[in-house]
Amino acid sequence: MSVNIGIHIPAAFPDTPPDTGQYKDFFQAAESLGFHSLWTEDRIFHSSNFLDSTTLMTWAAAVTGSIQLGTAVMVLALRNAPLLARQFSTLDHLSAGRIHLGVSIGGSPAEYLGMGLPMNSRVSLLRENISVLRELMTGEPVTHSGQFYKLENAIVRPAAVRPPGIPIYMGGQADSALLRAGELTDGWIQSPFASPDEFRKSLTIVRQGAEKAGKDPSQLQYGKLIYASVDDNPDSAYDTMG
Repeated sequence: MSVNIGIHIPAAFPDTPPDTGQYKDFFQAAESLGFHSLWTEDRIFHSSNFLDSTTLMTWAAAVTGSIQLGTAVMVLALRNAPLLARQFSTLDHLSAGRIHLGVSIGGSPAEYLGMGLPMNSRVSLLRENISVLRELMTGEPVTHSGQFYKLENAIVRPAAVRPPGIPIYMGGQADSALLRAGELTDGWIQSPFASPDEFRKSLTIVRQGAEKAGKDPSQLQYGKLIYASVDDNPDSAYDTMG
C-alpha cells in the first residue's frame, strides 16, 4: 500500500488574505517539493476572511502542472448538484483530470437556513447530490426524478477526464457517516481531531458500508488530516499547536 502526502491550502485568515502572487508561489513550491496533492476546505459563512474552495483550486490548476487538487471537505448538501457538476467538469478539464472531491454533510444550522435548505433533510440532500453528480459527470444524457432534482435528458460536458468520474470521498466521524462513506463514495477522509486508534476502528465501519453496498472495500482510498507545526525549536512547535 502506498502513502501519498498532500498539503493544506490556507483559506481562512483573520486579516487580509494572500494575493494571487503569494498563492502562486505557494502552489508551485508545493509541487516542486514533491507533494502529491493540494487540499482546501469549504464554508459558506465564517467570521474569518474565508476564500472559496473552487476558486482556489482553479487558480492552483492554472499555475501548476501535475499536483493533484481536492477539497477536504466541501459541504456538499449545501450545493446545487447540477451547477457543481458544471463547475467541476470545467475544472477537471482545465486541470487535465487532477480534481478530487471530498464532501461532508455539514453541521451549521445558520448555513442551511441561509441557503434556504432544510437541515433535517441533509442526509437525503447529500445522497441525491452524490447520485446526480456521478450521473452528470459521465457526460451522458441524464433523466432523474428525485426529491430535490428533476432532470430530463440533462447533459453536462466535457465528461470527467478519468472515467467514471471525479473521485468522491466522504468526511465525517459518526458511524452513520462512516457507513455512508463506504456505501456512496470512493473513500473516506478523517478529521484532524481523531486518534490513530480511532482511525483503525473507523476503517472497519467504512468497509462494512462498502460490503453492504456490494462494493470491494479494497478499492477504497483513505485519508487523514493532520495538523503540523514546523519550528527549529521543538518546544516552540508544541506551543504553537496548543
